[in-house]
Amino acid sequence: MTGNTQRIALEPASVAETVARHAEVVDSLCIPATDSSRPLVVVKSTGYLTAAELRRHCGEFGKDAEFDVLLVDELPTVDTATPDSTRLTADAAPDSVFRFEAPQGEIETELVAAWEQVLDFTPISVVDDFVDVGGDSLMALEIAVAIARRWDVNVDLVDLVDASSVRNLATLVSAAQADR
Repeated sequence: MTGNTQRIALEPASVAETVARHAEVVDSLCIPATDSSRPLVVVKSTGYLTAAELRRHCGEFGKDAEFDVLLVDELPTVDTATPDSTRLTADAAPDSVFRFEAPQGEIETELVAAWEQVLDFTPISVVDDFVDVGGDSLMALEIAVAIARRWDVNVDLVDLVDASSVRNLATLVSAAQADR
């Protein structure tokens, strides 16, 4: 996916339709964003499916994919007139809710840009796992080189993969800069 791909605005029906096209999705629903939240996509799948994979899938169809994901065994019954994503996520198991978090600050913003370029995938949440979004050892090396060039910080590949997310990696870069 190229960085200049135009995104289609996030409409619940459009997202639900696109998510439903994924081969591992059995059933889904999309709850619109409120003033204090992102849209919530609730998904029942046939197997192992990640929020990052769903966002990648939507991105391939040109859809804006900055949404939260709730993975469930059975779709809940919701009042379609006023669905409540807060109640759904509060009642869910913590490891089934995946929030999209945008970068904060210069380091996170630049690291997200580097990940998106190297992984050819957008949008990257700062809490996405490097391996879950398609990262491998060669890509980790490219990111380590980008970090060394940009911040003059050498990040060991093991540390980069162990950090696993942009947020953790930004903390590592910040700490290395502070140690100088």
